[in-house]
Order: sequence, then C-alpha cells, then structure tokens
Amino acid sequence: MSSRVTIKEGEISTDVFADLSKVTNIPVANFQAAAGNLAALGIADFWFTRGDGKPVAKSIEGFLYPATYDFDPGADATSILKAIIARFNAEMTKLDFPNAVQKLAISPYEALVVASIAQVEAVFPQDMGGVARVLYNRAYKNFPCHCLGLDSTVNYWLRVSGRTAKDSGQLTQSELHDPNNPYNTYDKPGLPAGPISNPGNDALSAAINAPASNFYYFLAIDTAGHTAFAATYADFCKKTREARAAGVSIGVC
Repeated sequence: MSSRVTIKEGEISTDVFADLSKVTNIPVANFQAAAGNLAALGIADFWFTRGDGKPVAKSIEGFLYPATYDFDPGADATSILKAIIARFNAEMTKLDFPNAVQKLAISPYEALVVASIAQVEAVFPQDMGGVARVLYNRAYKNFPCHCLGLDSTVNYWLRVSGRTAKDSGQLTQSELHDPNNPYNTYDKPGLPAGPISNPGNDALSAAINAPASNFYYFLAIDTAGHTAFAATYADFCKKTREARAAGVSIGVC
C-alpha cells in the first residue's frame, strides 16, 4: 500500500519533513540529510542566483511543491524528495516561471521569495498579486528604507531557529530588529535571504503576474482576511482604523 501525503500551501520544510515522517515512518533526520544535496534532488543551480546582490539562503525551502503525493512502500527520503522536486520543476515549466520573471527584471529566485511571502500574507488568492506588487515596490522602487517590514519573515526565522512563532503584538523589539536574522525585513533592505514558505500555484502565478500599482502598504481589512492596499502612509493609517472598527486586531497609527 502506498503512503499518501499532502503538502499544504504555506508550510515550511520542517513541517513537511514531519508530515512525511509520520506517514512513511522514515526519520525526519533522513529527510534533513537528503535535503542537504539540492543538486542531487533535481534543483538546478540557476535557482540560487540573485540579481540584487544579496546573499542566498541555499536550502530546499520554497521548492517543496504543495500537492498530494503517493509514495511506494520502499521509497526512501531521497526518492521522496526527488519526486516532490520533479513536480516543482514540472509546475515551473507550465508557468514558464524562469522566463516570465524577465519582464520584472529580477531573478527567478527573487520571484520565488516573493511568492513564498505572498502565500503567507494573503488569505485569498485574488489578493496575492497585490501583495506581491507591494513587495516589489518596496524592495525595488523609491520606498525610503526599501524594507518590507514584515512580521512573517521574523516568525519564519524563529521557527527555523527552533523557537515558536508569535502573534504580531507579541514579537519583541529585539526579535523584530535582530541584526543576526537574515530574514529581518525591518532593518535590512530588500527581500530576505530566501523563501519563508513553500508556495502553491496561486502564489507562484501572482509573483510573476503582479498587477501594476503604486501601493506600498497592505493590511487585513476585515476578520475574514481580505486585503486592502494603500499608496501612502496616511491612507494606510486610515485603513488601519477601518480595520480596527471591523474587528481586526491591528495597531492603529
């Protein structure tokens, strides 16, 4: 009997390895070891090239394509991860992802990072493109600090460092502004060192088809999680008050 595993959109690699281990009875350590040889799994070197001059966090994060997989009983950790990466590569070909990013004048890796953030930040697929555009505008246009200012990237660092993710209001200043955190998007300009989740098709498509806008801010505007966008800080502050009135737990400017 085959082992069936579903990788969910937005999961991080440690969660994926735990899910795979639970279903296959293969130790998590085996998946971690197999993930150390990315080329052997089928991830091409070009993925780890950036055009913004920033360092690359070379890992399997972002490449574990969300889908349902069936694995034969004798499959080992390497063959399982190879199958997942093969699906990732096939989906990237369908999207023409590596070529589509050329119109954005960025590398495929940078677009993958944006997709991973849009996956985490947007609840609804229709909002992912707008979120992706805000990230591009902040990182590459005339936003004063060129910083993204995201709690989600800080929480990712907490998770992969063996700590627990926190609600936004619970993150300390030392956590938000940790100079040793390569995913610190409050103080470090541009995109973080690597993907912060494993994005699905909607987020990947949004990253290469982000609609043009002059928005530099986004926020949850209602308790359902719909996203609102703003071009100026004043408009953002106005929307935070609207969100608060709608029951969203959010700080007001």
